[in-house]
Amino acid sequence: MPAVGIVAHLRKVRSDSAGRRKSGRELLDELSGSLALGSTARTMFAVQPATYSMDNDEIVFEIAKANDVNPEWLKKHGTRSAWHRANGEFKPVRDFDWDRWTNPAEKNEERRAISLEMLEEAFGKRPGMKAGELVKILAEDFDVAESTAWRAIGKNGYLGKFLHEVAGVVALKK
Repeated sequence: MPAVGIVAHLRKVRSDSAGRRKSGRELLDELSGSLALGSTARTMFAVQPATYSMDNDEIVFEIAKANDVNPEWLKKHGTRSAWHRANGEFKPVRDFDWDRWTNPAEKNEERRAISLEMLEEAFGKRPGMKAGELVKILAEDFDVAESTAWRAIGKNGYLGKFLHEVAGVVALKK
């Protein structure tokens, strides 16, 4: 039978509210572009990097939609697999940590939370500073991503309630 292959990429895949990575049909919502790409296709596969590190050669291949596949085949073979990419050749990853993949928020040391103590230490003896400067200090001193720092100190962030801003300068509430 004839087939059409469409290559599209996923948005930056985010975890759900419980910190669990999206999987299966949930990946259809992550298609960048037209919703018709995922809704009209009979089968959809997603290939994702195992981590965002360029040094890691692992990918995850997942069947996100399989309308015409025998369910018994899926039970036997599974809907996802991990592979090493090696210049056009793919070799299976024998010891892939599926628990860490499925629940990245629980076990990902790269996404450390910023505590109130870290925030206080970042200010030190300074009464206040621009938000961008505070983010840089948090990122450098505590080895967290700048995006994590921005989310933490924002007005809706979990540390935002401890800060106040006047004329573009943020300071700790007393």
